[in-house]
Amino acid sequence: DLNLKTGRIFKAKQGESLSFLEQIYAPWQTEGLGHFISEDGWLITGVIFEPQTDYVVIDGENKIWPIKKIITDSITKISFCKIEGYGFAKIELGKKGKVAQGQQVFVLDKSEKVYLTEISQVYAKNINKTEDLVYSTDKFVHTFLLGFETSARDFSQALIFGLNGEMIGIMVQKKIIPSWQIKPLINQVLKGQENIVHPFLGIDYLRLEQDRKSVV
Repeated sequence: DLNLKTGRIFKAKQGESLSFLEQIYAPWQTEGLGHFISEDGWLITGVIFEPQTDYVVIDGENKIWPIKKIITDSITKISFCKIEGYGFAKIELGKKGKVAQGQQVFVLDKSEKVYLTEISQVYAKNINKTEDLVYSTDKFVHTFLLGFETSARDFSQALIFGLNGEMIGIMVQKKIIPSWQIKPLINQVLKGQENIVHPFLGIDYLRLEQDRKSVV
């Protein structure tokens, strides 16, 4: 069931001079995985897309689809890509109130290997120093932490699922974006917005020692 909701993302292979073997999309060439969020071919992924590069999605039935549009959230770095098919089974997102400390989950990495672990902290923030408390008002810091043996540092990108098959997070650039932070992004994309918007406090802060030229 999860396989039908998943697409493997590759750089497109083009050119009449390619041999038969060069045209094959090998598992080790996978850029990452995406999951369908709509029946009409929108996927969500942690793949970091290179500019001026064509990509394809291979669905659970091994059909190849060119990616026609890519929208990347500048804050979380999560991307949404669109193919032209229809009738895809879409992934379900876990709800905030149903994700708990100690809950068993599994991590699906870009090569489709599965790692079983648990949630050690549900409502964490990337606060490493005092000024982060200020910057966090306008900066994405929400995350959750996995068990000690499984860290976001271990994966370039991955997807996290509850044992019920609901996606509860995406690993991207060494951090985990929880599903309840992903839902508003999906809503914007499916409504046709080309640019993803995050609400913020609207106040700029500056430590004086960071810009002494501003001090008169």
